[in-house]
Amino acid sequence: MPAINSRGYFAEPWDTIKLHAEIFKHVHGRTFGRISKFVATIAIVGAGIYIVRKIRAEKRRKNRQQQSRAKKDVVILHQFPRGLYAPSISPFPLKLETYLRMANLKYENDFTDFIGPKGKSPFITFNGEDIADSQLIIEFLNSKLSIDLNAKLSDVDKSIAHAFRIMIENYTYWGAALHRWVFDKNQTIMKISRWPFPWNFMAYHVVKEHMRKNSWYHGIGRHSEEEIMKMLKQDLQAISVFLGKKAFFMGDEPCEVDCAVFGLLGQLVWNFPGSVLEDFVNGEFSNLKDYCFRMKERYWDDWDSCLDPPRPRALLHGAQYNL
Repeated sequence: MPAINSRGYFAEPWDTIKLHAEIFKHVHGRTFGRISKFVATIAIVGAGIYIVRKIRAEKRRKNRQQQSRAKKDVVILHQFPRGLYAPSISPFPLKLETYLRMANLKYENDFTDFIGPKGKSPFITFNGEDIADSQLIIEFLNSKLSIDLNAKLSDVDKSIAHAFRIMIENYTYWGAALHRWVFDKNQTIMKISRWPFPWNFMAYHVVKEHMRKNSWYHGIGRHSEEEIMKMLKQDLQAISVFLGKKAFFMGDEPCEVDCAVFGLLGQLVWNFPGSVLEDFVNGEFSNLKDYCFRMKERYWDDWDSCLDPPRPRALLHGAQYNL
């Protein structure tokens, strides 16, 4: 028996700690045992699911690469399923598919395996090789197939186009994405998607938290809604002023940057029904809407057949496209 002092406490503090530990173990031991088993079970199940998903992902990768090798020089474009009002509800698949049409490349769409090796969409498989990120894909195909959609631009114009693309894809995009997924409280996405309940509700909240977290790390998500919307409007004003009365972004003929500009602005025109962003392109920045319709007319005469559901008055864009 440990020594007890005159005040009724153990003389050694360590003895007090050991006594409390024994009491705690006796009272709560069984509960902690059950909790430990539950946690271990969850960990094992989670690890099993992760391994199965990895095995399936690897199997899909090998299958698509094998199929791609059998179709030499045909781009397999992996992207989200079609939208209700535009071919994609994301700017980057719309950008990339517009590029493939502008460059007159043979391609096929895959709407089932749409998340790529970097966890992003779209991505492509080309001659058995997976390439992710829309801009890296464009640069890869430019190099591989000797494509130059900017051949008529001066070095100064190329620099301007590059700067606008960076602004649109790394700043303007985040303002629009936060409006859709965070500020709009599920109103926009419910109007442009065909996800059945409860999948639409669940998907919205998963993506919402993903966007909130990533925008915080980006930096723009640390601002208030009012501040972000002000920045977004300033971006649209800059794009509108630079476009002016030109037919396309850099002049009378489209070039590579038009794919990115159209990818983003097309979302505002067709995929933000009833929102303030739609009001911007219908009112103060209406030349952006006119520009989108010119791009649509030039490269998407089968636009209606590329919606879900397809519109019956669609025209086919060409035999080289497997849509």
